[in-house]
Amino acid sequence: MEGLVIELIEASLQIDEVVVTARQTQSRQGTTTYRIGEDAIKQVQAMSLSDIMSLLPGNKVTPPKFNSPSQINLRNASSGAQSVNSFGTSIVIDGTPLSNDANMQAINPATGTSGGTNVANRGIDLREVQVSNIESVEVVAGVPSAKYGNLTSGTVLITRKAGQTPTYVNFNTTPTSYQFGASRGFRLPKEYGFLNTDVDYTYSNSRPTEKAHYFQRVNFGLRWSAPLKKDINWTNTTSFSFGYNKDGLKNEKDRVTPNYSETNGKNFSFAVNGRADLLGTLNYNFGISYSNQYSMFDREAEGPVPIIQPTESGTYFTTYSPLRFNQKTVIEGGPLSVFARVDASQMKKVGQFDLSFMTGMEYNYSKNLGKGRVTSGSAVMSSNMPGSRDAKFHEVPASTIFAVYHETDINHKRENSSYLLRLGGRYDNMNSNYNLFSPRLSFTARYYETFRVRAAWGLSYKAPSMLSLHPGPVYFDITNLSYYHNDPASRLAIVTTYVHQPTNDHLKPSKGDTKEIGFDFEKRNFSVRLTGFIKELSNGISTSDRLMVMQKQNYRVVSQPVGEKPVVEAIPGDIVYLPRVYSQFVNNEELKTHGLELTIEPPRIAATNTSFMLSGSLMKSSNYQNTPKLRSSQINTNAQGNRYGVYESTEYTRTVSTANLTVIQHLPQLRMLITFITELNIYENRDAKDPSNFAFAYYDRMGNYIEIPQSARESEEYKDLRVPVNTYTYIDPPFYPNFHLQIRKETKQGHSFSFYANNCLWYNPTYTNDVTNTKIRLNSKVSFGFGVSVKL
Repeated sequence: MEGLVIELIEASLQIDEVVVTARQTQSRQGTTTYRIGEDAIKQVQAMSLSDIMSLLPGNKVTPPKFNSPSQINLRNASSGAQSVNSFGTSIVIDGTPLSNDANMQAINPATGTSGGTNVANRGIDLREVQVSNIESVEVVAGVPSAKYGNLTSGTVLITRKAGQTPTYVNFNTTPTSYQFGASRGFRLPKEYGFLNTDVDYTYSNSRPTEKAHYFQRVNFGLRWSAPLKKDINWTNTTSFSFGYNKDGLKNEKDRVTPNYSETNGKNFSFAVNGRADLLGTLNYNFGISYSNQYSMFDREAEGPVPIIQPTESGTYFTTYSPLRFNQKTVIEGGPLSVFARVDASQMKKVGQFDLSFMTGMEYNYSKNLGKGRVTSGSAVMSSNMPGSRDAKFHEVPASTIFAVYHETDINHKRENSSYLLRLGGRYDNMNSNYNLFSPRLSFTARYYETFRVRAAWGLSYKAPSMLSLHPGPVYFDITNLSYYHNDPASRLAIVTTYVHQPTNDHLKPSKGDTKEIGFDFEKRNFSVRLTGFIKELSNGISTSDRLMVMQKQNYRVVSQPVGEKPVVEAIPGDIVYLPRVYSQFVNNEELKTHGLELTIEPPRIAATNTSFMLSGSLMKSSNYQNTPKLRSSQINTNAQGNRYGVYESTEYTRTVSTANLTVIQHLPQLRMLITFITELNIYENRDAKDPSNFAFAYYDRMGNYIEIPQSARESEEYKDLRVPVNTYTYIDPPFYPNFHLQIRKETKQGHSFSFYANNCLWYNPTYTNDVTNTKIRLNSKVSFGFGVSVKL
């Protein structure tokens, strides 16, 4: 064909159709998957992975926030189980999963306190994931493939850019944050493939007028992709990335007790992935990641208080801190994660059936090499609270997972229909203690290319974190005698320390059980997709109250030699029993969500190039902790008391219905794209199912467990154990909308400019909480952002 010229046009706003929403696709996973492309990422002016996740049905568009951790919360309406749900969500970058299993940055595990912005025992912090190099994101909200394990709540698959690309310099700014970035993909000489490199820097304050809290992040990445052996189609990608992030709190001079805290981390990652025509198609992934974590909490406190930091049980004679003193706690962690996976796929035709098989194995290794937790300065006991001491993370045993998996796809096509059945299974050996099998099944039937039925079911498991398995001892410090004399040499404090070592070998992996069914209709560019699902989490790991009773032996001063410490003696028979509560990790979290997800896309109006999309969800989540709750009588009555009520755990439900109506106005001749989103907060209801304001038992001052007869629980004898009546009372917000505007403009040279305005109509309705008699404002204030991308 003489004179035929083929021209490849770089994707831009000049083409007729641009997808800027999370579009549900018929994924390789055989279940509900939303694909978010590069145009959608640019349109929302994403500065973190959290901004990208806002495109999913049921999520809200919010201004970028960097001064607090952010985690993925897939298909969950419960606000009380977000940490457990996010911990079970897997984030996979180019085939290698990110891991938070070895993160032990907790200032006080005995109270479940991580401290600062640490995310130990929770999901990956989305602020740390660089987005400027992302090509696409697939969110598997339903049942993931059997090749993905160590999860209970879906998978996020991130594909980074590879191949030859122009040099881009990017800048994004908001009232509280700014971000610089640059990237380029080089074609190397001969057949050495491509080299991609990218770098970005982010800085953020919590508010425009408040500079004390700040966050900064630096990312750098290199990816080399090349064919290694043509005769077997062997292609390989090798990548290296470095990330640095810091959360800081500047010391403000006008504070009465100045505090300074800092959390930072350096991450080094190396990964290799590729494929070759061996054993059918061979795929492999190898990744190693190491983080150097540092958390420091320096606080100025008021004394005098006894100085004490023993690591063994016993009674100690000590002195006092100054009237004002500094206590500094440093936590140095070194999470190491090693991941390896290899699988092979084959295809075969048997009669009218097309079969494909995938078999593979996987290995995960997690270890913390850090020094641990160290407290220096005038170390002081924690009054009436369980405390923590120094800990050596590198002495904690490693966590390991070995897995094998298999999937068989059976595809059958007929004249007007097609059927796909996926049969998958996965075996996991977690920490050499648990042998687990996870079936993963899905079925899809398509009729006349217009109607499709989908169904999927699968089980999955998530291993306990190293922090939950090895939280370290719990310390209680009780003051037996406090003798503070004007002469420092004559001061004396006697403190008894009790050390309790929790044994968490009983912890089991959390279990996820997901079922879903979906119906899709597509005809003449009109599509409707409806998905119903039931998502259950059992054996979720959270903290539960435990009671420990200590004996306080009182002392008295016998004599006071001049210039010396007093002579003391124990008072015979003067022993006080002190009950105290601490937290222990247990498998007590139960979470169940019923939900519907709906997406409607009418045909694009060709004359004006206008598109519409309606996406929404309805979810009801029930959250229940199957362990009793302890509550001190002092909390209920504000009076002195030393008994603890035991209460039935309450099941909390939250129902949320939201929808987004998105109008997309595309002006290809002007290379401009305008998106207007109407966010509809349709319904929200919170409820406590059969809550009890009355204790069914209590622990007395001696630690004895005493049951309360049913008929006596509401009597005056146990008035101090009654929970206030408004504890379980919630006032639900009314229906309210919000409005967001996004504009992006490209030039012929490839430069682009973007602008967004969240709550662009400055609409802030209010409603009154009758319980607290306070007025609550809905929607955040109007916020703006601007971005520019220069093509060099």
